[in-house]
Amino acid sequence: MLSINRARALWWAGAAACGLLLLGISACSGPTESDSAVMVKKVTVTPAILNPGETAVVEVSVANGAGDPVADRTVYLVAEPNTGGSFTAGAVQTNEQGIATVIFTATQTGTVRISARVEGGSGSVAKDVTIEAGGGSGEDGLIVLTITPTLMQADGASSATVTATVIDRLGNPVPDSTVVRFAAGEKFFDVDGDGYWTGNVDSLIYDTDADDMWDPIGSIEATAPTSLGRAVTTYTAGRTTGVVYIKATAGLPGSEYAAEVSLSLTSNEPIHSISLTPEWQQVQVKGTGGIEWARIKAEAFDSYGNPAPEGRDIEFLITAGPGGGEAINGDPVGPVAVTTDALGQAVVTFNAGNTSGTARIVARAASVVSGATQITIRSGPPAFISVGAFDCNVPSWEKVNVTNKVVALVVDQWGNEVPDSTAVWFGTEQGLIEGASITSPVLTFRGTAETYWHSGAPKDDGYVFYWAQTAGGTVADTSAFFESGPAASGAFLKAPDTLLADNKSKGEVVIQVLDVNDVFMDTDTPIEVEADIGQISNGLVNDGCHSSVYVDDYVAGTLDRDYIVTTPDNGLGAIATITARCGGVYGFNDHAHVVLKTGRAYSKMSIIDMQRSLTYGTSTPIEVTIKDRWGNPLGGHLITITDDGVGGAVIGSPQYTNEYGVASGFEFTATSNMSITSAFITMTDLDPYFGGIAISVKIALEE
Repeated sequence: MLSINRARALWWAGAAACGLLLLGISACSGPTESDSAVMVKKVTVTPAILNPGETAVVEVSVANGAGDPVADRTVYLVAEPNTGGSFTAGAVQTNEQGIATVIFTATQTGTVRISARVEGGSGSVAKDVTIEAGGGSGEDGLIVLTITPTLMQADGASSATVTATVIDRLGNPVPDSTVVRFAAGEKFFDVDGDGYWTGNVDSLIYDTDADDMWDPIGSIEATAPTSLGRAVTTYTAGRTTGVVYIKATAGLPGSEYAAEVSLSLTSNEPIHSISLTPEWQQVQVKGTGGIEWARIKAEAFDSYGNPAPEGRDIEFLITAGPGGGEAINGDPVGPVAVTTDALGQAVVTFNAGNTSGTARIVARAASVVSGATQITIRSGPPAFISVGAFDCNVPSWEKVNVTNKVVALVVDQWGNEVPDSTAVWFGTEQGLIEGASITSPVLTFRGTAETYWHSGAPKDDGYVFYWAQTAGGTVADTSAFFESGPAASGAFLKAPDTLLADNKSKGEVVIQVLDVNDVFMDTDTPIEVEADIGQISNGLVNDGCHSSVYVDDYVAGTLDRDYIVTTPDNGLGAIATITARCGGVYGFNDHAHVVLKTGRAYSKMSIIDMQRSLTYGTSTPIEVTIKDRWGNPLGGHLITITDDGVGGAVIGSPQYTNEYGVASGFEFTATSNMSITSAFITMTDLDPYFGGIAISVKIALEE
């Protein structure tokens, strides 16, 4: 049997932004737009989850390329799909804060995308809204109930369409003409499951007129048959204001399944306008000793300018804010509903959180939305200060009046930037620092105070310590940067010990260079690096903050001769020298050595050099060259040359190869027997570790 959860799933499937370092600050900036480029910056929908018939406040923020709000611009709004809901107006004007406000009323379950574009602008900004449906289930089926609209006048004439979508336990629409029972009135618990109020049986949950009896409100057909799984009927409003509960029931009592939705009947004189007035325009973040709250009064009026009737609900919402826990009547989510008093007024309390910034609050009643009021949340007094310099290394040891910008960041106990014009004092032990500054909105960042350090006397060493303080010296921070001079010392921190002399093996070389005070060199200090065998390039000594090192790869070369000849061969071909120089004659000068290793003798690179044709009885010298597979000559190899014993004879064997890998002193004399037409000569490398090859050649014998 298909579960109710799966039946529900079938129904839903079908119904559907530069930091301050300890020793330096790196400034950063991004591209800016033209001041004339007007665009939608943000779309806010509050709340973003609705039931059919419920409303949300849609706010569209419009700004130019500089980020300034743009007033008196037309904003166009579209809901996709258009069956998902409607706006009180499809085109609205922005106010002085660049905000356009409209009410969206949900009509159909699913996801609705609300898109906004501004007149004369390019592109649009969208926000998704989820519309949920009321529904109920039982053992044998599921009902999803919707009503459109859900807000009506209590005039005895207005009507709404009620639709009950009914599926069976297998997730299929119930057969046509299935009877659905409807009731409209006060809220009750249907004990006997017949879909209607039964006195002394059912339980009354919401008694509008407190008479201990269930009362119908308005009228609705008692039954309606289904067609293609839907039963549609009409509800006609009564004349009593308040909430009406529409109940739909199918199935037999005891195995019934039902659903319920509500709608509101309002007075014939609805609220026409709302004005908001805050008690204070500015409050302070909580826990810092200032005023943390402000009362906000909403005054509601009808279309004739009279105060709205008592008991009307007005909802207050924070549509924008710094997000630090600010709340209305202690509720950080909202909306918060308050009823009007006899003067048509509703009052709430706005509470600041722990983050400074500007909060924007609106009030609404049904489709009427007030203009937004703004409350500035100011930060608290200084609690922390951080000081740092733009450059972590200034090459000014032997210079006067080289400058370095110094910045102090001052925040309150919550990490908010302190108010503008907070005084900050600076000091240093070396050179000169401009001693006083204030936090200012003119600077790149709020909550910052800037000054400049200048190189000069007194000079102690290459470490410049400086500090910043505020709040009478009770809030302070110290930092430092390097003042570097010319290169004077250093060392090879890393270099390869051995490499194959193959023209491709490489090893990392790291060289540290320090100045006259053993301080790191400034970034991009040039250094000369070269090798007598192989390749390495000149470069730069980089960083200057955490180190001052040159880093590159040394690439081993091949050899023109064997610089280390031993018998037998020890596999070492040469010792390469890497030399580094930085800072001129009196600067840093050092070197490192790399042992270059050769390989085994390789037959394809080794040769027998001799005449390949001889006259009977004549002689020719023989020379042998032994190399490894990369072409490096191999010295100290014992070479023997043998004949075939028929075509002639070899003398002078064996011989050792020299530093060029050459063994000579061999001679071959051809036989005088003219019946023999050729001879074979074989060279064998007898080095026990790096030899082991043999090469043969054929010699033609002629008259």
